[in-house]
Amino acid sequence: MVVRLTPSDTLFFRTGRPFTMGSESWADCLFPPLPRTLYGALRTFLIFQRGTLEEFYGGKYEEDLGTPEKKGKMVIRGPLLSREENLYFPVPRDLVVLKGGKKELVPLALQELKREVFVSDWGTECTLVYRGEGIAEEAEGWLEECSLRTYLQGGTGVKDLELRDGRELFREEPRIGIARDRQTLTAREGYLYRIPMVRLEEGVALLLEVEGVQDFPKRGILRLGGEGKVVFLESVQGNLRERLGSFWNSGECQDSEIFKVYLVTPAIFRRGYLPEWIGDDFRGKKEGLELQLLGAAVGKPLPVGGWDMSRSTPKEVRRAVPAGSVYYFRLLGGRWDEVIRTFHFQNISDIDPEEGFGLSLVGRV
Repeated sequence: MVVRLTPSDTLFFRTGRPFTMGSESWADCLFPPLPRTLYGALRTFLIFQRGTLEEFYGGKYEEDLGTPEKKGKMVIRGPLLSREENLYFPVPRDLVVLKGGKKELVPLALQELKREVFVSDWGTECTLVYRGEGIAEEAEGWLEECSLRTYLQGGTGVKDLELRDGRELFREEPRIGIARDRQTLTAREGYLYRIPMVRLEEGVALLLEVEGVQDFPKRGILRLGGEGKVVFLESVQGNLRERLGSFWNSGECQDSEIFKVYLVTPAIFRRGYLPEWIGDDFRGKKEGLELQLLGAAVGKPLPVGGWDMSRSTPKEVRRAVPAGSVYYFRLLGGRWDEVIRTFHFQNISDIDPEEGFGLSLVGRV
């Protein structure tokens, strides 16, 4: 089931960086929101759609929504940004732009790591390098669905990808806030702060695929974000799994033993940037597949926390691999259809995959 979330006003989603009035004057904003934020908002919405919080604590909705101590069968995949009928994806981190150029995307190449040339503690067999002229720098922006299709299918068309500016989809609107003395109703000195709100452009919404929920409502209203702004919920026709599954045909990669895994949403791995099933020799087994990690393009770690409702305490802050990160694998054993089934439009995070962390797509090399 596909769910569209359309905000009625600006939204605010904080990063994992602490923010306290009087200590800091600027709050960091994160957009799109973490999957955990949407998972919690949907879960709360469904609880009150069906009944009361007391019934939830009593285990009435344990099968699909779970209890305060454990989750049920509810699984989300996303969020994805959409505008009208088009989807938008964070630019893969193995695509770069040239410094001082026209912001044209160019791909990094997978190259064997020659120890007599490269001095590094990177232990994989290969690394990603830019072979052209000029200085390459990290690309920032979004790819439309058609461009992502070209990227995942590989080939020479990668150089013609169009990079979209995030301001075409959403923009920041900074807001000034103060703290007031409750007795005098005047502003408290030293409590001026600024938060960057996000306003989605017309026609832009968040899309999620939701599984494991019984009798999901067709329409509704929920509160989302740091200020609890109203968001309209609507169940729409379609299937994101089938739609994004059309990106890839396992028969197209039979002539290659190498593929890449692109993260649409952040992933929390127990070994930092490495999934727990990969050993110290960068080899591992997953779902019957034997794989070797050849190289990776990952961004700066993203702190992920939250609030534990059952214990009324903050959740442990973990370092997540950011969206857009790309991993290159060699298939040592197994079939290509198993690769697609294991990695394509699947949540591959080691921790809390049911919350939408680690949504991945398979690409051709």
